[in-house]
Amino acid sequence: MAKRIFINNINSYISQAIFNELRNDINDEGEKNDDANLIFGTYIDRDSSDKPDGITKMLKRSKPRLTMKYLSECDLLVYDLHAGNPRDVDLALQGILAIINLLALKKHNIEEEKVLILISSLMVWNKTPNKLKEIKEGKEGEEQEQENPEQEGGDQPKEEEAAKEEKDDEDNVSREGKDEQVDGEDQQHQEEVPVQKAPPKPKKFIHLPFSEEDYQTRIPSAEYEEIKRIEDEILEFKKDNVKTFVIASGIMYGKGESIFNNHFKRAWLQNPRKLPYVGEGKNLVPTVHVTDLARMVKKVYESKPEKQYIFAVDNTKRPTQKRLIQAISSGIGTGLIESLDYPDHPKRYHPKKTPLQLELDWKIPLMLNLKLKPSALFVSQNEEEEPVDFNWHSKNGLKDNINIVKEEFQNERGLKPVKIFITGPPASGKSFYGKQLAEHYNVPHIHVGKMLEDIAQWDQEREDTIRKKRETKRLKKEAEEREKMIQEEIEREAKRQAKLAKGEDPDDHEKSARGEEKPAEGQADQPPAEGQEEGGEDAAKQKQQKEAVESDSDDDWKEIEIKKKILEWKDQYPDQRFSEDLMNEAVRWRLNQNDCQNRGYVLDGYPRTYKQAKAVFEVVPGIPKQNEAPVEGEEGQKEEISEEEMKRLLKPVFQKNIYPDSVVLLRGTRNQVQSIVDKMSNEEVQKSHWMPYDLERRYNDYQSNNMIANFKAALDPANGVVFPTIRFFQENKTEIFELDCDGEKFEMFESMRIYIERDGRPYNYLSSLDELNHKRDEVLSVEEQSRNAENQKLKEEEEKTAKAKVDELEKLADKRWAEIKKHMQELEQCDKLNMRQFLMKFIIPVLTEGMIEVCKVGPIDPVDYLAEYIFKRSSEFRNQV
Repeated sequence: MAKRIFINNINSYISQAIFNELRNDINDEGEKNDDANLIFGTYIDRDSSDKPDGITKMLKRSKPRLTMKYLSECDLLVYDLHAGNPRDVDLALQGILAIINLLALKKHNIEEEKVLILISSLMVWNKTPNKLKEIKEGKEGEEQEQENPEQEGGDQPKEEEAAKEEKDDEDNVSREGKDEQVDGEDQQHQEEVPVQKAPPKPKKFIHLPFSEEDYQTRIPSAEYEEIKRIEDEILEFKKDNVKTFVIASGIMYGKGESIFNNHFKRAWLQNPRKLPYVGEGKNLVPTVHVTDLARMVKKVYESKPEKQYIFAVDNTKRPTQKRLIQAISSGIGTGLIESLDYPDHPKRYHPKKTPLQLELDWKIPLMLNLKLKPSALFVSQNEEEEPVDFNWHSKNGLKDNINIVKEEFQNERGLKPVKIFITGPPASGKSFYGKQLAEHYNVPHIHVGKMLEDIAQWDQEREDTIRKKRETKRLKKEAEEREKMIQEEIEREAKRQAKLAKGEDPDDHEKSARGEEKPAEGQADQPPAEGQEEGGEDAAKQKQQKEAVESDSDDDWKEIEIKKKILEWKDQYPDQRFSEDLMNEAVRWRLNQNDCQNRGYVLDGYPRTYKQAKAVFEVVPGIPKQNEAPVEGEEGQKEEISEEEMKRLLKPVFQKNIYPDSVVLLRGTRNQVQSIVDKMSNEEVQKSHWMPYDLERRYNDYQSNNMIANFKAALDPANGVVFPTIRFFQENKTEIFELDCDGEKFEMFESMRIYIERDGRPYNYLSSLDELNHKRDEVLSVEEQSRNAENQKLKEEEEKTAKAKVDELEKLADKRWAEIKKHMQELEQCDKLNMRQFLMKFIIPVLTEGMIEVCKVGPIDPVDYLAEYIFKRSSEFRNQV
């Protein structure tokens, strides 16, 4: 029969989980259910008629009468105190109580019992002192749950400091507290013997868990008093045909997280590497998965138990704050944690919001210290009882279900790993683009050379800390055992002295104290029981305690096997390269780490061959060991494994969780890669070992293992030709993205990004597409500005060169002009004289004298002689001028 259900704040973290658990509009076959529950709800901070799928109607706070009408018709009312305005919570709760009261007065109108469930929080208990019980003498062996209250975050009671065990100087007090008094008359006849007294034992306490019946003892701090008042109103409400319940929730986790969101995000990003916890982290923090909380609401409504106050906590063993944070760090992050000081002034809640709001500073709820007994409604109280019929989602808590909770977190937040393999010939830019892609997608860049060095130092800080802790615990344990032995010796000596004082034989008492009595017949030489070492129960108990101490050290931390192998190889073969099998195992281990599994990776250049690719991404399981010891009464024959069974056992298992989703192949000829190397500086070439000989050798090795032309020949193993590396990824239906290695860098990166995001861009706390487009525009703008600046610079240089040439030509023109000007001045002077006068004054006299001289001398060549004479006279003329 369909039920009418009201859920307040339907879009809140908790109410959404409750709604998903109570809705039944779709059956298991995916078909619509005609007899589905009618679910009504309200939004947290707005009034709207827009209803989500599965909601019958969204009610508005602005229309209280209509809202009250629908509430009065509902069979189940669920109110969450973790969201909304506290004033709204109070007013709405008062309205709900008024309606229930009205319905209770009109019994004849109530056809079925109404149920009101209030989702509250255990934060109302935050000032409640621990529930302690003193262990009386002689009961240490009976109490198995004894714990030091300080180790659980509790306060040592004041009575322990002042309590002193009374002692009588005339009495001999044994370790068990039995008084051995000596008769006064007999004591006169015996020598007085000094008696060594055993020191008093400190009081011990058991930290008892609170049960649901203890709810009246809860004490809240000032900010949670209003929540407690509302709880009390619900619990004190007594009307016929009306059931009210308060479900006190532990600190919630799961479904995308709320309080633990800060830690999950930090662990997923591994930034910072260490997750914080407050103080020593030994306080007990009760927790519950939000899905389990929703199922508890459903269980309470269906069963309607007698108890009104119900704990909503899971069955986590010793849920200390430090263990919870360590579980998150180990399951999602680096495994490292660090302590923070207690906040001096914790962040206060908003005055218009409930103090239970899940957006508060995570330190406030994680400082809660409360040891609880899970509700019998959901968990069996002892092993003898039959299991409770409750469908748990995360019964044993966050630590045991961290993988499920992590998957929920990733699904709710839109997080998925980006796994990229980039390959190509040497010097083609694999590492360059690999680093860019790794930085862009915030994933590890895995280069085998650096990866092996990283594994050799992996988790070294935590390893050193844990080893130190274990050594400290071991030394402390040895010191405690020595102290115990000394104490027992003191007690034995005290008993012996008491025997002597009474005139009895102390040896009998000493033998009985040591357990040296004669064994009963049939018990002599009996071997120790199975699982028990020689030395009795004490030795077995010490061994169990030692194992408990070791297993309790930082969540059963163990040494990393691959790290051990790498260090051993480096010690044995310091000058040799790592074997291919070891490198394949190391790559496979590295890809299985939290950062690669959560965010993804960029695998740079390895595997280099088809064989290596199969070895990394396919694992051949070993043959199971057969029992060689024959069964008594039967012949010891080994069971033969059939050939088909052997093939099945040895069939490679594909490692889907580490397989890349995107494969980028950079193509490049010998000339193309050489042109890339030529653009590098000498320092880069030396650092990357791209010298001509090395480059030639590596390029030839790559070509021999990755030639597409050899594909047909590789089909026949007899040819000794191998498949190219990308063949393995093609066999697994992976789309290969190929591009030439000598393209423009920015365009090549954008092409790779578009290919990688072909199925959509993951959220992964990355930049959105709008931000990327804006960034691309900025890059293009910067490039354009750079080009414009370069062009402007070239233009200025050209103008400067042209100006220099013009200046040089102008200087040459000025020089020529000066000469021309000088000649022109001379011509002007010549023009000023009459031509005949000029000739008669300067030419005729010289010429006449020259002709007379020719006549006198009579030279062989008279013209040449006349010319020499005139030239001589012109020199004299110039000197005169």
